[in-house]
Amino acid sequence: MIFLSEGLARRGHRIFFGCREESKIYKALKGGPVKVVPMRFARFGGEAVEKIAHLCREEQIQIVNAHSSQDRYAALKAKLLHGLKAKVVFTRRQMPDSSRLSGLLSTLGADRVIAVSNAVAEALIRRWVSASKIEVIYNGTPPEKYKAVEQGQVEASRKKLHLEPGIPVIGCIARKKRQDVLLEACPYLRSDAVVLLVGLEETAEWERLIQRIKPRQRIIILPPQERVLHF
Repeated sequence: MIFLSEGLARRGHRIFFGCREESKIYKALKGGPVKVVPMRFARFGGEAVEKIAHLCREEQIQIVNAHSSQDRYAALKAKLLHGLKAKVVFTRRQMPDSSRLSGLLSTLGADRVIAVSNAVAEALIRRWVSASKIEVIYNGTPPEKYKAVEQGQVEASRKKLHLEPGIPVIGCIARKKRQDVLLEACPYLRSDAVVLLVGLEETAEWERLIQRIKPRQRIIILPPQERVLHF
């Protein structure tokens, strides 16, 4: 979201970004071309609902883009309860586990729903999100993001994890999402591959899953890291 917001701002758009003041993303955007607005979201929207409605009126904002469930509820309530005139766009990045009622609310309240893959789009349709409102836009990443990565860090990490040259590494850097799906797919992957999961704690849940699957591949689970680009 940082690169999306800053990229749009550099193109001449006025971008306002609502998030918690103590969050990393707030600190990363503060002082740049994006106007960062302290905003607290909660289940079913929270205090952000009125703040979104007020900000849109004051700044004549034309589009509200919500990226998480709390954001989506806040945007919907601002539109339905406060007469929000801005277009409301939802971005869905992962396979939804929400109810059909949530999908119906998206159909009724959102002007457009962005899905990052066809699989996500199809899953949303099964949850009663209207296909006519869904647009598939794949995730992208700017190449300049990786310019600060030192090759020495990469090689040191490979050595520490015993990753030999030529061995395929299938990696996922994320908080707990659906890494279990990747692990369940291990029987269909090359046996000499290494599966690297960064951002997870080694819990009994993962241990039980790995014991049940008995993957031929080597599985490496690393806890959340302060810096991850060298992975």
